[in-house]
Amino acid sequence: MPREAINVSNASILTVGGPLLPRGRTFETADWRILAGCWHPVTLVRDVGAKPLGVTLLGAPLVVYKAGKKIVIAEDLCPHSGVPLSMGGRR
Repeated sequence: MPREAINVSNASILTVGGPLLPRGRTFETADWRILAGCWHPVTLVRDVGAKPLGVTLLGAPLVVYKAGKKIVIAEDLCPHSGVPLSMGGRR
């Protein structure tokens, strides 16, 4: 039985009129734009639980968590406090 992995396209996550360049990226802009259009595994489904999981994709910090039966991937930054969402859970 194959392992189920979560695959994401950075372009689909970080898109507002085109892929945004992540803070602190480690790739040249041209290379990042090419790689951002591809799908990349970031974790296994079995590793996503009740606590938010911090992952990095192409230099972009992301958080993976379950919302009901759905798995959500977002930028790992709280817009209100500026801290990583992967540091805690829902209250």
